[in-house]
Amino acid sequence: MSKSSSLPRILFITPEAVFLPNGMENATPDGWAATTAFAAFIPCLIKALYAQGVDVHVALPHYRCTFKSVRKIELNPEDSRLPADRVYLAKDRIFYYANPVGANDKWKNTRIALALQREVINQILPRVQPDIIHCHDWMSGLIPAMSRNLGIPCLFTVQNIETVKSSLADIEGLGIDAAAFWQSLFYDRFPGTYEQTRETNPLDLLLSGILAADLVDVASPNLLGEIIEGPIGLAQAPLKRVLAEKWEAGGIVGVLTSPNPSYNPLTDKHLHCNYGPGDHRAGKQANKRWLQKACGLVPDDNAALLFWPPCLAPDREGWLMIAEGFLEALAGLRNQPLQIVFAADGEFKTRLEGVARRHRIDNRVAIGHVEDHFVRRAYAASDFMLMPSHGNSNWLPPMIGLVYGSVPLVYAPRGIHDNVVNLNVYTSKGNGFLFRTLDTHGLQEIIKHVLRFYHLTPKVKERQIVRTMMQSLSAFNHQVCAQKYIDLYAAMLVRPLIKPQEIQPLGLPPKGPHGSSDFATISDVVARRIRSHPARDEEPQPQSIVR
Repeated sequence: MSKSSSLPRILFITPEAVFLPNGMENATPDGWAATTAFAAFIPCLIKALYAQGVDVHVALPHYRCTFKSVRKIELNPEDSRLPADRVYLAKDRIFYYANPVGANDKWKNTRIALALQREVINQILPRVQPDIIHCHDWMSGLIPAMSRNLGIPCLFTVQNIETVKSSLADIEGLGIDAAAFWQSLFYDRFPGTYEQTRETNPLDLLLSGILAADLVDVASPNLLGEIIEGPIGLAQAPLKRVLAEKWEAGGIVGVLTSPNPSYNPLTDKHLHCNYGPGDHRAGKQANKRWLQKACGLVPDDNAALLFWPPCLAPDREGWLMIAEGFLEALAGLRNQPLQIVFAADGEFKTRLEGVARRHRIDNRVAIGHVEDHFVRRAYAASDFMLMPSHGNSNWLPPMIGLVYGSVPLVYAPRGIHDNVVNLNVYTSKGNGFLFRTLDTHGLQEIIKHVLRFYHLTPKVKERQIVRTMMQSLSAFNHQVCAQKYIDLYAAMLVRPLIKPQEIQPLGLPPKGPHGSSDFATISDVVARRIRSHPARDEEPQPQSIVR
């Protein structure tokens, strides 16, 4: 494929099933399909970039089974579509019969990742001839080293800290000529010769991507600071070291993501009753009654409803332990009007059902589906949403909760979070509740605390809900996020990414002193946020927020 445009060409590489373009082969339907919260973000970013005139192309696995199932889903006709010649489906049998990322075991996900990267390196890259490569997470961790070898600038996005390891022998056995860039990868031990390294010295895909990329962006600036400056136990020492070295070299920034714009209670077609900030009380009450009936919960307008959204690999992050702790805390608060709804499946669902039966709180606990339509209705019905940990791609659910008027209750070990600040009704600041204790007593105390907020007079409580909903609806903007990436791409190329006449009005905040395309402006902002993050620990603690 020859370059027909004088504009820089961006190649997105993602393992997620994120974008289904008009005219895609095999009659794949128009629109996008999200398999994770981050997967829901990527097509919106691509849409915003494309609308701004960016010459963007996307490479992803051909998840044949997933794409066929999406045909049955009614898609939004207003969703923007890339032309078919801008989307490249990596083809391999392992994609055809696999579930999307997050639904397979680690072995299969590793094979999916290597097959994707093989197809990108051998087939897609020569066709696209990109000026910049933008790849995401460990499943594209070999690409930055390859792009460095070819002299193509590479941006590597880290949205969670999960990774896998593999040997050069296994990688090359699947058709990737890693010998061309093996010295740019990160190994368990300092490598000797190629022959000594190939069989017995595993490489880390996430750390390899971070190490070799020209620029790394982290979807949670405060998580970056927490890893670099926090205790080693928060992340493995090699990750801490590589990120710290990248930061000191000026090769890492933070760019906050935003929820898919379809997550809006005013327009969400999946809700039992639509609502906005002005009529949220009646709207949420109608959705709560529907959810209680659908889940078999005791009908109770006065019960505070907590929602636990779907979690990726809960056992790896200790999320199951936290969930069981919440159920034990609930059992000890039998006199409190409180209900919890989980969106879970598999072993997570089975174990939670067992804990609920053991504590005889079945009528106050419901385990719902992980399907998007149920999750949306649960956000709309709930008074609070639970976010149990900070080590994964979990900054989007609190954003979604805020948009739907569901106050986030977030476990943040050091009180640090990008989007949730302790709520203070006296100063009308903050938007949620942070907690740091995971034992039964600590969880009971934080539940009692949020219930005090829930039982405030309607006038006082609703003022805060209206405020946080309106702030969230206006703040989480994919166009603003797209502009930040345009600035990053332009800075990496040291030339404009789009023609001035192609720029559409965005309603962006005022430019910095050096203009919105100045890379130092972005870096300075992120640096201030990361270096000042310990001040978050000085925020009012929960007991000082409400009486």
